[in-house]
Amino acid sequence: MSLNILLTNQMRFMEKKGFEVLAVSSKGPEIDKIVKREGVRYFTVPFSRKISPITDFYCLLKLIFLILKKKPDMVHTHTPKAGLIGMLASKICGVKYRFHTVAGLPFMTSKGLKRKLLILIEKLTYWSSNYVLPNSESMRGVILEYKLVDTNKIKIIGFGSSNGIDLDEFNPQALKSKITNKILNKINHSKDKKYLLFVGRVVKDKGVTELVDAFINLEKRFENYTLLIVGPIENIRKEEGIPLHILDEIENNPRIMALGWSDDVKYYLDIADFLIHPSYREGFPNVLLQAGAMGCPIICSDIPGNIDMVEHKITGLLFKSEDTRDLQNKLEFAFHNRDKMIIYANNFLDIVKKKFNRETVQQELYNFYIQKLNE
Repeated sequence: MSLNILLTNQMRFMEKKGFEVLAVSSKGPEIDKIVKREGVRYFTVPFSRKISPITDFYCLLKLIFLILKKKPDMVHTHTPKAGLIGMLASKICGVKYRFHTVAGLPFMTSKGLKRKLLILIEKLTYWSSNYVLPNSESMRGVILEYKLVDTNKIKIIGFGSSNGIDLDEFNPQALKSKITNKILNKINHSKDKKYLLFVGRVVKDKGVTELVDAFINLEKRFENYTLLIVGPIENIRKEEGIPLHILDEIENNPRIMALGWSDDVKYYLDIADFLIHPSYREGFPNVLLQAGAMGCPIICSDIPGNIDMVEHKITGLLFKSEDTRDLQNKLEFAFHNRDKMIIYANNFLDIVKKKFNRETVQQELYNFYIQKLNE
C-alpha cells in the first residue's frame, strides 16, 4: 500500500531517468497495479508492522539473499520496519549507497519499555544508512532533539514530502461527474448540509477519539453538519484500538458516516467543507497536500509534519494535539467563519503549487541520487 499510494509514479520517473528499479514489499493486492503502472520488477518479503523477532529475522535473511543476488548500487527504504530490515541487510551486504526516508516516528506515541525499544530501532536504522531523509523540517528537528543520528547524515529533499502531489490528478477541474454523482448518492448528499471529512486509518494515533468526541459535543448546536470518515477501521494492534463508545458512535450515529477505504479521496475533498486531520504523529502527511491541491480548508493538530504545511490562520487552523476542547473550539471558529477558511485554503493552494508539485519533488530526489553517485 505504501508503494502504491505514497510513492505513486516515483519508480516510473526513475526508470525513465535511466535507473533500473527493483521494488520490494510485503504481499498485497496492489502489486499487479504497481508493476503495470511503474514498469518495475517486484519482489515480496513478508514484512510485518508488529515487532516479531522470528519473522523479522527471517525477512532480514531473505532480503540479504535478494540483495546478494541482484547486487543493487543503491537501496532506498520507506516505513519503519522496511527501513530497519532494509538498511541492515544493505549494510551487511556492502551496498554503497543506503538511504532511508523518515515519514513518521512511532516512538512519539509510545511509552515505557516499548518507547525505549522503538528509539533503539530508529538509531539502528539510521546507523545502517548513509543518509537519513526526514520528509519535513520539523521531523528533522525531532530526530536531532532525540540525538538519533549525527547532523551530517540528515538531508531534506527539496522543501519536504516523500513524493509531492500530482496537481493534474488532484484538481477540481479533472474530476469525473459520473464518480462525483456516485459519491453524492452514497452519502445521500444535501445542499442544506455541511460536511466534515476525516481521511485515514481509524485508529487511536490518528486522533479519531478526539474528533468524534468534539463532533458529538457540537452536533446539537450545529445540526446541519455531517462527519464523513473515509478509511478502514483497524483493531489489528491492541494499543491502536479506539474506545468502544467511539466505535459505537461511528457505527450508530446517523450523522457520522463510516465509508471505509476509498480510491476516490479527491472527490470527497471536493465535496467536503473542511478536512479534519487530528493525528498524533506524522511525517509529511499526503492528505494535507491533497486537500491543499483541491482547495479544501484544513483543521489539523499542531504536530511535526502538519506544522510544516499549515500555519495557523494563514493556511488553515491548528489545534493542540490530543485536546478535544481545543479541537472543538477550532471547529466552532470554522463553522462561524467559512469565508476566512476559504481564504486560508487559497493561501495553501498557492504554496502547494509552488513547492510540492510531484515532478519537482521527484526531480529533486533524482538530483540527490546523482550527486551521491558522482561523489
